[in-house]
Amino acid sequence: MILLDIPQGAITIASAILVALAGAILTLGVWVFRLLYSIQGRLKAAETLVTPNDAERMKTTNARMEILWEEHLRGVRNIRTVDSPENPMKQERWDELTNKLVQQELSDDEAEEFLAALLKREEQARKEKDRATIAI
Repeated sequence: MILLDIPQGAITIASAILVALAGAILTLGVWVFRLLYSIQGRLKAAETLVTPNDAERMKTTNARMEILWEEHLRGVRNIRTVDSPENPMKQERWDELTNKLVQQELSDDEAEEFLAALLKREEQARKEKDRATIAI
């Protein structure tokens, strides 16, 4: 058997580093487990507080938001450059709704209002044969 000539101080330092590393990994694992457990508890609490009527409204709101978001991702990224329709929406309201759309904070009523304005603007652009606005 070969005896290694390793100083006792090096072994002590290496074992201390190994114990600290194992402790850090264990602490991180416990923290992740507690975080996941907390998220699961909050989701369960949120599910029990939602009434069937609220759940139905949430589904329709999410569906409308998905339509607007898909349009945004498909090429409506430059929607801010499009002038708002002259009637019924003012430019300030148009800018406010586009900012909310980008930040994903659009409510159900605002989504309906914005979708109606977008459709009206598209119709105006088709009448004017404004290809840039139609493309946006």
